[in-house]
Amino acid sequence: MIISVLVFLLIFITILKIKNKKSEKSLIKTKNLYYLAKPKKNIFTTRQMLLNFFNSQNFKQFKSLKELKCVDHILSCVLYNSPKTYGKEVDLKVLENAGINCNLPIFFVENIDEVMFKHLICAKNYADFNIIFLNNSYLNKNKDKKLKNKIKFLVIDEKYCSLKLLNNIMLLNINAKDKFKVKKIVLDNFFEIKNSGLKLNTISKIDNNFYCDCYYNNNVDIEVQSFVYNGKFKKFIINNKTSVNQKIKIKIQKKLDNKYYSYQKKNGLMIYDVLKKTKFFVQSDDYIKIQYPENENNIIEHPYFMITKQIVLKPYQKTDFLLYFGNCFLTKTQINSCVCNYLNRIKNIVNFSVKIDDKKLEYLFNEFLPKKIILEDKKESCSINEKSYNVVYDLLKEKKINYYQFYMWLKEKYFGFIENENFIKINPLCEQSFDINYKLKEDIITIKVLIKKSCYSYVQIGNVKYYNYTIIPKNKIDKFTNLVLVI
Repeated sequence: MIISVLVFLLIFITILKIKNKKSEKSLIKTKNLYYLAKPKKNIFTTRQMLLNFFNSQNFKQFKSLKELKCVDHILSCVLYNSPKTYGKEVDLKVLENAGINCNLPIFFVENIDEVMFKHLICAKNYADFNIIFLNNSYLNKNKDKKLKNKIKFLVIDEKYCSLKLLNNIMLLNINAKDKFKVKKIVLDNFFEIKNSGLKLNTISKIDNNFYCDCYYNNNVDIEVQSFVYNGKFKKFIINNKTSVNQKIKIKIQKKLDNKYYSYQKKNGLMIYDVLKKTKFFVQSDDYIKIQYPENENNIIEHPYFMITKQIVLKPYQKTDFLLYFGNCFLTKTQINSCVCNYLNRIKNIVNFSVKIDDKKLEYLFNEFLPKKIILEDKKESCSINEKSYNVVYDLLKEKKINYYQFYMWLKEKYFGFIENENFIKINPLCEQSFDINYKLKEDIITIKVLIKKSCYSYVQIGNVKYYNYTIIPKNKIDKFTNLVLVI
């Protein structure tokens, strides 16, 4: 026994010498060097604390670990802000008339005591929220100004409070009894496509009036076409280039604003903004897996949704599917028809190009703007009464109008091109002569527009001049190549 202790002491002293002298001598016939470990001060508990807002190092700010856990629980309720509305609508006017700020979370406490009150005071230092109590013995004893000066709160007298007000408070109450189950999810927006677990190369392009992100490797080609048609769409075209099966995994995550939301599965997912009373839909024409905060399972997270789709492609197989994000509910048939409707609308908007001495303007109208407007919602068009090109261009640079609005002003006002089913009328603000290459069905018709500012304007169709006339019948356009409009 004594010999064993002596051997242990000898080894211990040898280790200390190695550390102090930084010796390179071997120890117990090995080249590895051993150093004494230095344990650091930390906290050890018999139960997992499940902290969301704080961590164990914050215990110095509190009197006890119990207080730390309680304040963390209150802040978790406030910051995750996920009440159970049970699909019922909230009457905001009733809440506002009672002095409740509906833009802040509502923390309702039925039985308040001194300990809970102190915890709420502490939580108020980190986040702002409505505090509402039911009238009870503790509040009756502390009606002095000292209590009210510590934090701002609202007291509801259950004897005189209307049932409607109490029901609306409970619908938005974010005070949960149980501790949240912490679920680690990265809440940033991301878009990811993998083939057999590997990320793909990517390039972007504009093709056939779609903005396309192309993902590829030696096994697969995946084209993601993005467009806007009363909502945002993504069309995935996936092609297996090999003679073996290929696994594709697509993940899209979108972080929402930290507001009151309720969720409902409805041929996809419906996200309902409780305060604004607006709906947002995430849908597809094929099966997709959608993950979102599940309040019923007591898993509380920041508002978000995540789409996951896994596909196994057979050799040389090609498939496609559509994703829709918008404010209207669509059937699968309507989702599919939106592709054709979008292309037809774009073709009707971008149906001619110009040739003009101002090459910057020519490039802007023919190349730059058509690529920009494909990702803008066409509902945002407005009437611009300005007649100066420079003034309207400045509005675009200041982002007071969008690309689509600027394009339509150039087309209909600056180049003065107006059409209906039977006629074309050209009455431009532009003071330079220019040529229009107009696409009518499958033909390209060239119309020369000469700006002469003379007393007489005329349209020359073939060899015939029509004076004081700026309207061209469509049924005559395809019969003549010589079309001249003199203004």
